[in-house]
Amino acid sequence: MNLVTDISSKLNDLLHGEIHPTIGLHRDIPEEEYHRWHAVSNSWLNLLLASPAHLRYALEHPQDETDSLRVGKAVHRAVLEPERFDELYIRGPAGNWTHVGPKAEVASLRARFPKGIVLKPDEYDQIIAARDAIQEHPLASKLLDNPEYGYEVSACWQYSDAAGELKCKARADILRPDLGTIVDIKTVQSAAPHAFGASMYRYGYVRQAAFYLDSFNAVFDPPHTVFESFAFIVIEKGPNLVAVYEVKPDDLARARLQYQRLLALYAECAYTNRWPGYPEEIRYIDLPDWATVALYEEGWS
Repeated sequence: MNLVTDISSKLNDLLHGEIHPTIGLHRDIPEEEYHRWHAVSNSWLNLLLASPAHLRYALEHPQDETDSLRVGKAVHRAVLEPERFDELYIRGPAGNWTHVGPKAEVASLRARFPKGIVLKPDEYDQIIAARDAIQEHPLASKLLDNPEYGYEVSACWQYSDAAGELKCKARADILRPDLGTIVDIKTVQSAAPHAFGASMYRYGYVRQAAFYLDSFNAVFDPPHTVFESFAFIVIEKGPNLVAVYEVKPDDLARARLQYQRLLALYAECAYTNRWPGYPEEIRYIDLPDWATVALYEEGWS
């Protein structure tokens, strides 16, 4: 079989400084190095779901972190890598950072800690409060108890189908082979069941669950089904309320079909070096259900 990611030389050119990892389970890999691995990730599939052109554009034009992503990453480090968190994150001064005094203090901190990230006091305090809420939650704290594999474990595996082979990657927050579970931490605006259920679909979390389960099952030696379930520890910003949710088996099965379809699409695009956008023909546009109902009601009022 052809390894499609090796054939796609044009895509390789877009990934400056990429690393070609070996197949297997990788511990103690820095996050920055993992992101340079040349392999298909669930975040790539999120972009591909919009269109292949969206994926290609994102690879050509990497974006700065959003505030939400930056805070979420900091919460991860505070919970999973407390020593690393203390090395990287500094609580900045109070006040308006555009004013002379606080501005000078921030500049001084950045000069003293050139590799550090200076956070505003409310951001820093929010992160610490989120960490404490997770560690004090009776169920979440037990899921964090993971001495065997540690945290932030990476996997590189080879997905195969009739079209060829693709090198894929995944990075799990917590592996619990003793429970048959992979655990992921999410920082969200609302941890309510209906809100997080919608987020699972909107942001590809349910596909992430299926993709990660297959990733880590593939790299255990010998490959077998070690992990059967996927759980999210969800922390709500503000009140720092914690919930733990497990993905339903039926949803995992549907999400598995979706990621397999997307991998086949990626393989085709990489092999042909064609990354199409939206359909070129004219199509009917569907209104959302609520708009159709509103039009009907307004037409008869």
